[in-house]
Amino acid sequence: MAQAVECVHDRNAQVLLRAIGGATPLAQMKWTLSCATPGWTEVTLAVSFRIGPALLGAGGRALTRAGRLLDGLRRRVEALAEELPAGLRAEIRPAAAALAAYLASLLSANEVMNLVSVAAAQPAELVGRHLRDSLEGLAFLPPPGRGLTLLDIGSGGGLPALPLLLVRRDIVGTLVESTGKKARFLSEVCKGLSLTATVSNARFPDSFPMSVTSRFDVLTSRAVADAGKLVRGARPLLRNGGRALLWTTSALFPAIRRASGCGESEFHKSSAGESRGIAVLESFT
Repeated sequence: MAQAVECVHDRNAQVLLRAIGGATPLAQMKWTLSCATPGWTEVTLAVSFRIGPALLGAGGRALTRAGRLLDGLRRRVEALAEELPAGLRAEIRPAAAALAAYLASLLSANEVMNLVSVAAAQPAELVGRHLRDSLEGLAFLPPPGRGLTLLDIGSGGGLPALPLLLVRRDIVGTLVESTGKKARFLSEVCKGLSLTATVSNARFPDSFPMSVTSRFDVLTSRAVADAGKLVRGARPLLRNGGRALLWTTSALFPAIRRASGCGESEFHKSSAGESRGIAVLESFT
């Protein structure tokens, strides 16, 4: 019996492909597993499927671990959605599986490159703090419409831009990341999760093509140095009426506001408390 399986792109699962002699490229995100019927063992990944005992072993155990991680992340994302305001909850629920797949890829890649800290790589911290902070930015995005665009500068591991784009698939994203291996990771995730987004391996503004004809509705950035100066430099790329969303702290907000040259600004504290939150900057001249 053969069954097509939609699977998260996880390097740990390559062990299983070797174990069964599979030749399906991981980038295609769909595998066909030929399984013997007796003694089925259920494994949950992006969807539920079953593999026979002949496939268990090193590869099967790796896939089982990946499946458990993904399922646990999905449950955490769903629980987080229930803690957020009703409007956000309705937006996030349909994207829970995709958000979990992104986080699983982030954790896997974090084993070989520094995308998030050791503390942030704990699922409870990753979802309860970092994903929460990212998703709270949904409240400040333009209403759904055609042709909306987002520019994220200093994208790193993809927070907050990828969660925003996974929920708001009507928005076209451009992610700017100066480190090559991080930019490649972002490109793989965007392709694997079918996001309408491009990744620019550039340092802003030094090697970023400021002459691009595109203008953006939203600028996002998280925990970057000189955030206010960054916004001022990016102002020519914003459309009239565009806004900047900066994930920062209340202590840094006054300096960011002054340096940005914005006419209007507000700081929205994270629902998780502490001093972090989102600075919303508008009315640029």
